[in-house]
Amino acid sequence: MRMVGAVAVARTLEKAGIDLALGMCGHGNVALLDALLDTNIRFVSTYHEQVAAHAADAYFRIGGKPAVVITTAGAGATNVLTGLGDALLDASAVLVLAASTPQSELGLDALQELGLHGNSQQGEMFRPVSKRVIRVERAEHLPRAIMRALNIALSGCPGPVVLDIPLDLFSTYMDVEIPSAELHRAGDQRFEGDATALARAAALLSGAKRPLIYAGGGVNRSQGSAALTALAEALDIPVVTSLSGRGAISEAHPLSAGFTGVVGHPVANALVREADVMLAVGTRFFDIDTSSWSPTLFAAIPPVRLIHIDVNPYEIGKIFPTECGIVGDAKAALAALVRQVGTNDRSDVEGAWRNRVRSAKAAWESEAAELRASDDMPMQIARILSDIRGVLPSNGIFVSGVGIRHVAGQHFPILEPDTYVVGSGFATMGQEPPAAIGAALAAKDRPVVAVVGDGAFMCTLPMLATAVAEKLPAVWVVLNNGGYASIATYQAKHYKRFLGTRFESPDGTPYGPDYVAIARGFGASASRISSPAELGPAITRALASGLPTVIEVPTSPISKTRATGNWAVNDYIAAGTKGK
Repeated sequence: MRMVGAVAVARTLEKAGIDLALGMCGHGNVALLDALLDTNIRFVSTYHEQVAAHAADAYFRIGGKPAVVITTAGAGATNVLTGLGDALLDASAVLVLAASTPQSELGLDALQELGLHGNSQQGEMFRPVSKRVIRVERAEHLPRAIMRALNIALSGCPGPVVLDIPLDLFSTYMDVEIPSAELHRAGDQRFEGDATALARAAALLSGAKRPLIYAGGGVNRSQGSAALTALAEALDIPVVTSLSGRGAISEAHPLSAGFTGVVGHPVANALVREADVMLAVGTRFFDIDTSSWSPTLFAAIPPVRLIHIDVNPYEIGKIFPTECGIVGDAKAALAALVRQVGTNDRSDVEGAWRNRVRSAKAAWESEAAELRASDDMPMQIARILSDIRGVLPSNGIFVSGVGIRHVAGQHFPILEPDTYVVGSGFATMGQEPPAAIGAALAAKDRPVVAVVGDGAFMCTLPMLATAVAEKLPAVWVVLNNGGYASIATYQAKHYKRFLGTRFESPDGTPYGPDYVAIARGFGASASRISSPAELGPAITRALASGLPTVIEVPTSPISKTRATGNWAVNDYIAAGTKGK
């Protein structure tokens, strides 16, 4: 069929099963936007490209399907970079179609060309934040390039892929056949791993005195929650997680012990220090999850015997020496282990270890109860999170801001898989407001509540325009503590004075926008909490309304979070204050 490149791109995306595109208009992509009108692909205008990238990231995390981010050349493309950092480090498949300088004008600095060190180097900027950057040189290559890009994005460990497309290719006529997705897509990749290694892993777990499962975000990406839970129950093994692994097992399950790290769950950090065999699944062992790999605050590996399962072979042995490494899909490998251990004798497991998680969790819940019931005003974050958990259904989606992700880990249990979005790897402040948009687009009939700091809320305010225009029923609970409280904590601890972390005028007068007025100005529903008792009912009303809603909550700048680990960044800061 004879068609222009833009039409070929739109039809190829539709044939590949893409149903959502996000982004902004520009000279570079206007032809593509017109072509989308003749497809069933929904285009959502995001008013800023960073919003599009974060929303697409969350769309994949909740729905398991990639969305397309469409940008124009130059600033439109660079605005996407931050969002792709989160997508890459938290393993989200996102496809970016970035328009660039026309082929016929390369080297002439036309259309925002970045060419100081070579012709049209826009694509080079994307390399650190994507799995692959593909520059398309000929219009007839566009359909095949799209299929290839989706294959790369979804294969192995998912991640973002960027197509750098000269804008003149969108308007080039050609004879082309739209390819079948099945002929260009990798088959089922749920390989369970080497049988001998799996048998050895099963034997190590069954013979351990104090076995422990450490689940990362890879379990969630592979939809492996049921298999993980089945293995834990088969062996009566406690499960701890990384930040991105939360939800891999219901945190209401008796064997769930929370997440590890600098401000991890006290029970999880205690157990990981006591285990003798650890099965790690789908994790990169990020520093913030492992107390910067401390052998005294995380796990001493060795003598702890490590079994590591990951779909990416380069992760195995990268951080810790691995006694048994298995390259495989988390869900498939866990299911294979369930079959293996079904016939193994597990009588050697210490009885005290079996009950350790239960007693420790009970003690922690008793300790945390007073804070979660606090009537302090401004409100304690623990109380805010507890009240939200009380009204959000178990299948409701919770989006956590990076500044409160550790407090959320201690006070907001995740009850079902695919109900939690957090920026754990790249940790972008401002990721969480547009992530709620992507979650709402993927969730369909499930409620979405995002808890964001006031600083993060201001970072990506354009997302409110998208939420209102698209009538997305998401709720943003804005924690107004008058500054960047999580960073101010470090200043208070190490320097005893502040700069840049409090919202104030040069004379020290506190400054704060009226978030309720801002939200109403966008057309959203909005209210402000004046007492702790108002929060739960306000969220209930917001969820029932089906409207995009902002709820501002005056929040204490001092979070009473119990730190049970460490993060080396804190040590680096402290090193510069010695001798003062």
